[in-house]
Amino acid sequence: MSAAPLCAPLGALASPGPGPGTENGPLGPFLHVHHPGGPETEGTPVPYPAYRLHLEDLARRRRGAGEALGELVVHGARSAADQLRERAQAAGGPGGHVCAAVPVSLAHDPLAVLAGARALHRAADRPNLMITVPATARGLQAITGCLSEGIGVHAVCVVSVERYARVVDAFLTGLERAARAGLDLGAVPTALSLAVAGLDAAAGAPGGAPGGAPPGPPVPGGARAGSAGSGRRVRGGLAAATVDTALRIREQVLEGRRWRALARQGARSHPLRWDGIHAQPGGSPAGDDGAQAWRVLGALAEQGICYRELTAKAEAAALAGSARRQRHTAQLVGAALRAAAPLAADGGSTAAAPR
Repeated sequence: MSAAPLCAPLGALASPGPGPGTENGPLGPFLHVHHPGGPETEGTPVPYPAYRLHLEDLARRRRGAGEALGELVVHGARSAADQLRERAQAAGGPGGHVCAAVPVSLAHDPLAVLAGARALHRAADRPNLMITVPATARGLQAITGCLSEGIGVHAVCVVSVERYARVVDAFLTGLERAARAGLDLGAVPTALSLAVAGLDAAAGAPGGAPGGAPPGPPVPGGARAGSAGSGRRVRGGLAAATVDTALRIREQVLEGRRWRALARQGARSHPLRWDGIHAQPGGSPAGDDGAQAWRVLGALAEQGICYRELTAKAEAAALAGSARRQRHTAQLVGAALRAAAPLAADGGSTAAAPR
């Protein structure tokens, strides 16, 4: 099956030269692995050892850069998913998930996101695959649609507490529809990443909180991200207050009637990950009652800062950064494809490319 619909919206590509990271495939902005309980917000980038050989085959078949990138992502996802499942079976423990992204250029077009997710999910055809979807206001519809069809979702670019709550509602609605359709909820994973790294600086308090709340101490080893399942907590700042509040919302949701009904049917709770905050074991970022988080959020209004405007700008920056990384990946693939063309014309490797 052709994977062209995945990357067709990327359009014309520049040619900056192959650059570093092309030996195993510069697919990081499109492919990541989430290990169980792992702290990384975006997960571990997926190498694709067959990248060079596959490029020669794509050049031989005269594939365009967009179509080539789509095929590389699909085959890279399959390879990573199979390796992850084999390791989990050998270790006798829970396996993680491969997350394959739809183009961020589609973020505000829910029908296009849903179509791209369907094509990618169908082409990769692996049970431990999630589709990474930007959780914009309009993207919520696509998230619900994916889950209702049994397509696992990793929601990204979530910046505000309000958006987090809306994404969780989209998760619940999609899983409820999947249950009514008779699907196995245990096979429909969800995950969510908070993109809060830039909030403190955007609010005018680099490294700290509005109103002068001190930042928390760094973690030995320089940890930069946390996970709701890792037992870690964070301290200080608007970013920390946002994470803290999201953690509390998550706890309330998991105690609620809607989630309990889904859990009885096999649904698994979503891991909550975040970036940009130093973490430390134990405790809470805002005190046992969450009062500090609300004081930090309330201080924005006292300083004339509109939380919605602030988080809208931060979301736009997160989306722009993701789109820029995906464009760069497309450019690297285009340049590498052109570099592989002479090899393909000369017959290239005698080994077979992935199919």
